[in-house]
Amino acid sequence: MREAFFAWLTGQGIAITNPMALGIAIAFIVLTSMVLHLVLHRYVLVALTNQLGRWLQVWLPPLLQHKMFNRFAFALQGGVLLAQAEIWLAGYVESLHLIETVAQ
Repeated sequence: MREAFFAWLTGQGIAITNPMALGIAIAFIVLTSMVLHLVLHRYVLVALTNQLGRWLQVWLPPLLQHKMFNRFAFALQGGVLLAQAEIWLAGYVESLHLIETVAQ
């Protein structure tokens, strides 16, 4: 996907340098992480709270009080962040190690 996107940019007449490629890759990773965070916390958590509130009163307090959903959501976000970093930052070892450390 990375090579196809950079080939498309080159076809549009944009010369890709190493710092520009690194900036684009990090921008994609940050944008995807923000969208995933927004979807999980604004939509999925609200829908899950509404469903559990109607069906099972037993599960709602642990879900909210012990932040089980938040922990699951952050673990999922860390996994997605790590997977994207390995895809987009394959040639940038220092940046990849930094993101791997942050994602863990």
